[in-house]
Amino acid sequence: MRTLIALSLSLLLPAAALAADGPEILAKVDKAIGNFADSTIQFQVANLRPGTKEPQPMTFKAVVKGAKNYTEFLSPGDLAGTRVLATSATQMWIFLPEFNKVRKVASHTLSQGFMGTTLTQQDVGTTSYGNEYTATKLSEDDSTWTISLDAKDPSSVGYAHLRMVVDKKMSVPLKVEYLGDDGAVVRTQTRTDYVCPKPDYCMFGQMKMVDHTRGDAWTTLTPTEIKIDTGVSDEIFTQRTLQLGM
Repeated sequence: MRTLIALSLSLLLPAAALAADGPEILAKVDKAIGNFADSTIQFQVANLRPGTKEPQPMTFKAVVKGAKNYTEFLSPGDLAGTRVLATSATQMWIFLPEFNKVRKVASHTLSQGFMGTTLTQQDVGTTSYGNEYTATKLSEDDSTWTISLDAKDPSSVGYAHLRMVVDKKMSVPLKVEYLGDDGAVVRTQTRTDYVCPKPDYCMFGQMKMVDHTRGDAWTTLTPTEIKIDTGVSDEIFTQRTLQLGM
């Protein structure tokens, strides 16, 4: 009798309510934010540095394919032509037009601000959390889940512990908190105004990252052009393209 009652209740519950554990929730998130073969997105950036009153505008283009990410700055003038290539979570190179050289980025700097912003390169290129983190559900309400993420290999990520609030309807992150070794929140990322360019893939309309260790300095990313599944060539993700540009 109890089995029949439990079965009847499960049929009445919405599918979202049945995803009760952390790994299932995180798998939904990864599908919602990374369900594409490749993406090319141009971002408008506003970057408020500590001690300044007006945010600095920037523009860059990010090309993502799997774990690979190519980023090229378009403005302002002193950053235009700066290009960054990441072939994995820990392998990264940067091209600085001022010196006309490609330099490898040290892995211990991956958690530091990217080009003066409060973002890291991993923030820009992350399309999957499940490869790097294990998830545990902390709580839920009618519209969201809250999960904790712990790095499988802390040396491969900038932050070993995250806390994420996930929208149940779209399975997308609404807020990500980055925790220090003492458990304190050192950065807070919020994502709003989602759009879904294709079924089962949604992109934020704005991302904001606040760095609490730098006087709440913040950076916002607003996508202005989104291209999905255009057949991006692997040749883009090479040091030759890094030096010569796309």
